Amino acid sequence: MPIINDLEIIGGRKTKLRFTVSGYKPLIPLANAIRRAPYELIPIYAISDIIYLEPNGSSAIDEYLEQRIKAIPIWNEKLDEKTLETLSLELNVSCNSELGCDVLSSDFKVVGADSLPMHPDHLIVTLKKGQKINISCRLSKGYPEQHERFQSICGVDYHYPEKAGEEPKKITLVYRSNGALSPKTMLLGCIQAIGNEASNIGKAFKEKNEEKIRVFNTFGQKYEIKLTNTTITIGNLLAQIIGKQKGVLMSSCVKIHPLLNFINIVVALESGTIEEALQGGIEEMVQLMGKLEKEV
Repeated sequence: MPIINDLEIIGGRKTKLRFTVSGYKPLIPLANAIRRAPYELIPIYAISDIIYLEPNGSSAIDEYLEQRIKAIPIWNEKLDEKTLETLSLELNVSCNSELGCDVLSSDFKVVGADSLPMHPDHLIVTLKKGQKINISCRLSKGYPEQHERFQSICGVDYHYPEKAGEEPKKITLVYRSNGALSPKTMLLGCIQAIGNEASNIGKAFKEKNEEKIRVFNTFGQKYEIKLTNTTITIGNLLAQIIGKQKGVLMSSCVKIHPLLNFINIVVALESGTIEEALQGGIEEMVQLMGKLEKEV
């Protein structure tokens, strides 16, 4: 039985994807990971470097002008990655009208590609007669946590009927894209990113790579698993899946401080070993993401 169901593109611009998640326990941590993942795990190309070929002649200060330009979403799926790395965008506009001139994203000239990789109607700035801007821009790849311009998601709707004391059987989510990626590509990328990180954790555990994963016996049958460079989104899901394993009393994930690059998963055992619980949780998570990838 599929876990991800009823995929449907909604909205005239095809930037919304509605789908449901069901048939897995625990369901809420899985749906929550899918909800949070676009804000953390999906890298995209965006405008990063702006070079003024001539002094800024507009009424807008440099910082404001750069903010407006960098906020324009780049259509990452329209061009291949090699082209996105090498192309440049040039904006050379002069205003000779008494009424002023609106400078739009369609005024960019693309060097290194055949088409404009952005929506043409984004307003950048309005020039008065005699004003001019002449700049060149390059793209770079980054994650949303680095800067909001690397974010491809506008928002995620997440809802289910609540019944006291009962876990929902089905959760509905809606991805809303800003145009940088299609919502279906985002969903597939999130699933792949979660699966890849679970595989990396499993590999590091087998190889006893303590730079990535360390296990501490804090007291009796209580353990703490330290994961470096793993997001709280993935940690929460892994902790809940570990909690399902045989002999596990409880499992939870904590991040001591948002600026630290590690998370801790706290596990209490009733029987068995921490190695069995951890390995079982990682393997189930990898298999789960592989199944979801095929369903998308």
